[in-house]
Amino acid sequence: MLSRLAAGFRAYFSSLGFLRKNNLLSHIFLPALAGLLVVALLGACVIFFSGGLSESIFLRLEQFHDLPDFVRTSLRLLFIFAGLVLTVIAYRPLSSMLVLPFIGPILAQVEKVLLGKEIETTVSREIKNAMIGGWLGVQASIAALFIFVITLPLGPVQAPVMFLVNSYILGKSAFDFIFEKETGSVAERRAITKKYRPEILGVGIGFILFLLVPIAGAALAPIFAVVAAARIRHGSN
Repeated sequence: MLSRLAAGFRAYFSSLGFLRKNNLLSHIFLPALAGLLVVALLGACVIFFSGGLSESIFLRLEQFHDLPDFVRTSLRLLFIFAGLVLTVIAYRPLSSMLVLPFIGPILAQVEKVLLGKEIETTVSREIKNAMIGGWLGVQASIAALFIFVITLPLGPVQAPVMFLVNSYILGKSAFDFIFEKETGSVAERRAITKKYRPEILGVGIGFILFLLVPIAGAALAPIFAVVAAARIRHGSN
């Protein structure tokens, strides 16, 4: 399992080299722009959550209690952590609806490199897949939010738990984009997903780590994830 996880991780970080080798970098502009806009929107939400909202809560608390400095600092750090976690949770459905559709042309070119042809689908099926992808993204976000709430008592241990949960969710979003072109139902997609769980987590870990890179992460993280997923599914080149 660890070797397969590592293979997913390596596939993620070798995606740039794959795109460069096969002269596909010219296709990244629109999805990169969409990724930047989504992360900018979510970043504004984090600033509000960890800044304005936390200050409002502090003011209300201090009406009844004189909070020591270390408590204020701890609470502020907690709000920042919560804001970051909620941002990643919200990123999954938003990227499915607003970023991944722009990656379609890149995926088509990657399929031509790996398979010799594009996997074609009808317009109606693409619309259906987009709707299903968005709904699956919402379900994944709800599940992640639930796990976030129930793991609050774990304290510092919660951070690595949520890291792995969100890594898997983000990795799965990339693989879903690949599997939806091959399957006709959610049940079929889930059956294939089970076979790639270690690779999904490996790609997801790369995804979430690269998202931390300023600007480049927001622009390129989902692109690299889809390219990595396609290479794992169809064979690297």
